[in-house]
Amino acid sequence: MAAIPEEARVSTVKQVVEALKPGPVKNAQGRVGIKTKDLHKRRTPGYVRQGEWFFVPRPNVTVQDYLIHRNEPLRRGGGNPHVAEFLYRHSGETFMFAISNRRFWEKELFDRLIQACVGAETVTYEKLVHPNKNLTKLRS
Repeated sequence: MAAIPEEARVSTVKQVVEALKPGPVKNAQGRVGIKTKDLHKRRTPGYVRQGEWFFVPRPNVTVQDYLIHRNEPLRRGGGNPHVAEFLYRHSGETFMFAISNRRFWEKELFDRLIQACVGAETVTYEKLVHPNKNLTKLRS
């Protein structure tokens, strides 16, 4: 479930969908000049949408090869992940996901918890990054 931004004045489903798009996606739409009638499409010159995920092309970005993740699973919590063939991430907050109790922990709190645990080596977890409210799995 997502909350509609308070400043958004919406009265139709199409307006709600548009109001929920992240800023970088709206910027990409404007940059490439997507027509109003095409804003709902899953694939446009400005982005590709797969479920709640938006993939925005950045042809002029130069990235070191070692920073590119390959066949990277993308998920928020449980369920079957989408898989990105190539993924570069440049920001976000780090979270840890405890598989045993399916809880998210801020990295700092998680580190303190692990240090306090006697059998810390038995804790199974995944490292996650939180960019703009979307949790993305990173391999540990």
